[in-house]
Amino acid sequence: INEQNKLLYQERLLNRSASYSFKASLADGSAGCAALQVKYYYNSRNSPVQRGIQVNATTTSGPDCSTLQLDICARYTEGFLRTSAIVEITLLSGYSADDQSLKNLVNSGVIKRYVVTGNKIQLIIQTLTIQPTCFSISESRYLQVANLQNAVVEVYDYYQYQYKATAGYRLEGNCTPAAVAPPTSLNEVDSVFFV
Repeated sequence: INEQNKLLYQERLLNRSASYSFKASLADGSAGCAALQVKYYYNSRNSPVQRGIQVNATTTSGPDCSTLQLDICARYTEGFLRTSAIVEITLLSGYSADDQSLKNLVNSGVIKRYVVTGNKIQLIIQTLTIQPTCFSISESRYLQVANLQNAVVEVYDYYQYQYKATAGYRLEGNCTPAAVAPPTSLNEVDSVFFV
């Protein structure tokens, strides 16, 4: 920290396998302050039910798995009245969010707004209570992916991030891949999928 950057937010990504020490010192006649915050993120398939928030996620899909309906129910557990919450959905690999299903959620008043960034969707629920708030979104496959892994739905309190819950979801049942017409020229090949 020096005179030029003393008022700027500074962040460093640390290697988790290394150990670190922190030292702050002030010279005579100077003033200042330092704060250290450590964040550690990880994904777990399903979080245990605890005081705060509970979430469940289930899926249904068509016979060829080209579309998927993700059903989510979230609620506060005992001890909470009502407040806003964020639902963060990681999409399955090779799937994209159906924009119309998200617009329908806003129009119906279930969510206040949504943001799609890459393979994540953030939904803002205006009022989450002890009664379950349930809704569905649709995902459409744009690319077949072999060995498809589970994805995660995370719900957390808008004002207190420590109150959160996660649930994993995946494609259920046997999916028969849809027949894809071969390209008519080599210029039409964007990607190749082998099973």
